Order: sequence, then structure tokens, then C-alpha cells
Amino acid sequence: MPLPTGADGAVEQNPWAFYPVFPLLARLVMRVTGLDFYAAGSSLSLVLGALAMLALFRLVDEAVGRWSAIVAVVGTTTYLAAPVLQTSYTESAALLVVVLTLMALRARRYVLTLVALVVLALTRNIVLAMAPVMLAHFAIRWLRRDVERFPRRHQGVVLALAAASVALTWLWPTIVGRVTGDSDGYTRTMAAWRVIASEVKLHTWIDYLKYDYGYAGWAFAAVSVVVFVVSKCSPHRTQRWGPELWGWAGAYPAYQVLVTGIGPSRVRYALLAFPSPCSWGGFSTCGGGGVGEWVASLVGVGCRRVALQGWWIWNYWII
Repeated sequence: MPLPTGADGAVEQNPWAFYPVFPLLARLVMRVTGLDFYAAGSSLSLVLGALAMLALFRLVDEAVGRWSAIVAVVGTTTYLAAPVLQTSYTESAALLVVVLTLMALRARRYVLTLVALVVLALTRNIVLAMAPVMLAHFAIRWLRRDVERFPRRHQGVVLALAAASVALTWLWPTIVGRVTGDSDGYTRTMAAWRVIASEVKLHTWIDYLKYDYGYAGWAFAAVSVVVFVVSKCSPHRTQRWGPELWGWAGAYPAYQVLVTGIGPSRVRYALLAFPSPCSWGGFSTCGGGGVGEWVASLVGVGCRRVALQGWWIWNYWII
């Protein structure tokens, strides 16, 4: 895939800025199979995406229940930008690592959680969004310490994981700087996509809504944020999801709004907000009217979403 080049030719000067986990795995597949990058990368992405769906199903099934797991997988696989799970992009790898991180944290396998955080930092640099998840895990265990022991050692470990989630944000930029000899190599390369990790992008969303939709856009956004926060703060939902899923459901969308700004790629980035389908209105629980009606309704929604995938591919993916 041709890579965009910044005004200073950052991509040509620092090709290693694009070689974290997924490209290295793709290179290994290329050497073993003899395939070119396009075939090896897309095949690898497809396999990793399938593994991510299996892990996602298990995570939600254990945390919330079987029906919610089904809804989460259907919602993720039929999402507008889900076809990216079959292309040479990092979404599949990142989704798998995020789910495995939450599974390890939920199981209180803190060493494995740290390993997963390191891998996430080298797969896609969104590890900072895991810090609120660690703090949510800490808070719930602390509030329940009279019911279930929360040793001081575990308290320190969880807080250390939160700190590591912040510190690991600089892991890959540091490696890029050392390998290329350019301390700003990562930053200048990402500038080709107008991504500056140290810059808060909230103002770009505010300006975009005002420019395209006027004050009505601001009002709609404000109402949407309030509805989102209220829905995520529901005690019933918090108790059902657990702090790990609940924390990621709030932290990752907030991270995207604050860090990535506007643009068509943001639809693709939103794929990792996989807890959202769990709360699809009446789909969150399977109740009256019969299981058959619920399944038929879910299939109908899924089919309509797949049709929208075709629209997205045609208008945003094919150039």
C-alpha cells in the first residue's frame, strides 16, 4: 500500500515508523509463504480478525451473558467499517490485543495484562485509553473490598498498570527514534495523517460541527454526549458489564474524540469501540416475544448494516 508522505518526506526518511507488530507479522508470513504483502497482509488480518471475534464472544459471554455476546459479535462484524478486518491494516491485530488485555485484567492475571499492554503499544498506539480501564478496575475492587479481599499488593499492581498504560504511549516513538536516529521520526511521520498525539483534537470536532451544521450541530453533539454518559453510568449496566468492558466503552470513544480529530478514518477507528453493540436498545437482553423473533430482528438489523458496508467501501475505501 502506498504510504502518504508529509511535506518533509517523513515516510521515506523513516520507514521503520510503520513496522510495529502487524507489519512484522506480515513480513514473516511473506517469508514463509512467498506471498506478496497484499495477499499476506490481508490473509493475516482475516485470521487475526476471526480470532478477535472468538475472544470477543468469550469475553462478553463470561462478563454479561450469551445473548449479549451474540449481539456484540454481530454488531462488530456488521459495523460500517468492519471490512477493514480483511485488509492490510492494524484493526484486526489491535482488536484482538484489546480484547485479550481486557480478558487478562478481568481474570486478574496482572502479569499477562502488562504483557498485553506492551503488545498493544507496539500494535497501535492507543494504550493510553487503557489507563481509565485500569482505574475503573481498581475502583470497583476497592469498593468491594469488604466482600472480596483486595490486598495492598494487588492495589499497587493495578495502579502500576494504570501508570504503565500512560508510559507505554512513548514506547514505540522511542524505538522509532533510536532505530532511525531521528528523535522526532514518529511524530513527523504521523504528521502525514495530521495526527499529533500531544495535541488535544476536541476543537476540530467543535469547529467541524459549527462549520457544517451550525449551532444545531453543537446542540445535537451535546445531547448525544449527555445520553452516552447517562447510559454508561447506569448502575444496572455497570454491574452487568463489569469495570473492564464498562471502562473501555467510555474511555476509548473519549480518547478518539480528544486525540484523533475529524476525518473519514475515524469511522474505521470506531470499530474498536466494540462494547457499544452490547447496549443496542432492546437487543441488550433477549426477552418477551420469543427467541425466534429476537433472532430474526437481529438478523434483519445485521443485513441492513452489511448493505451499508457496501456503501462505505464504494465511497470511502475505493479511490
